Amino acid sequence: MQIAKSCVTCGNKNLIASPAVLMPFLSHRIFNWQPQKINKNWKINTIKKGNTYNMCNSLLCKKCKLLFLDMRFDKNELGRLYKDYRGESYSRIRNLYENNYNYRTNFLSKKLPHLKKVESFILKYTNKIDVILDWGGGNGRNSPFKNNRNTEVFIYDVSRVNTMKGTNKISFEKIFTKKFDLIICSHVLEHVSYPRKLLKNIYKAMNKKTFLYLEMPFEEIMNIKDSNELLNNKKHWHEHINFFSKASIESMLIKSNFKLIRLNMLNTKDDKTKRSVFQVLAKKLN
Repeated sequence: MQIAKSCVTCGNKNLIASPAVLMPFLSHRIFNWQPQKINKNWKINTIKKGNTYNMCNSLLCKKCKLLFLDMRFDKNELGRLYKDYRGESYSRIRNLYENNYNYRTNFLSKKLPHLKKVESFILKYTNKIDVILDWGGGNGRNSPFKNNRNTEVFIYDVSRVNTMKGTNKISFEKIFTKKFDLIICSHVLEHVSYPRKLLKNIYKAMNKKTFLYLEMPFEEIMNIKDSNELLNNKKHWHEHINFFSKASIESMLIKSNFKLIRLNMLNTKDDKTKRSVFQVLAKKLN
């Protein structure tokens, strides 16, 4: 793990920091650090008694307004977090800390309600989508176009879960031996420590005709315009360690040598709340 000293999307070092808590599921799953209750049996006279949680910092980039966790997990740490994602071990630990997790699991196991809108958005710009790579696509439940008879969908995912019928699992090494018409990276960049590093690998898998579709949540807290108020309202961090702004996405793509074709805000609905996501379509600049 590293502690960020600059913005992970635009590279700016002018950051504002505010103390926060790493949620206990993450600290337990990644580091095996569990909350403790300090009492007199600890025999520590200079520390007040009470519950302990793992401290971190919320960081806000003053240039592109990315809000992010200062802790940047390495490959092995992220591997421990997402191994057998939502499987037995993952769910057992998460249920220790989150009473509503079973409800969330049921919701997240369903097909995304706006998947048809994703397909329509992409089809406005290209109808050649014979070979698709879904980077971070999990089991393929929400892979666009997988039901098209003439479309071949490959999935690369660090969780190593089995993929659904109509999709093909692919290893990281084999990605670079194929030609893709479309690469999907949906609801991944908010989870990773170094988004530009991931985009660099995706860039290598593309040719000049390949389209890249990115999707990430627009977190409701990002509607707060005042920087200090925004930081004061972000006092905990869970799996989403990057909260994107429009400016941070644009800067990230420029720094990664992509040409932005369209950036759209899509309102989606689940059965309880109204949510918004960023839809991004891009191509290689060179």
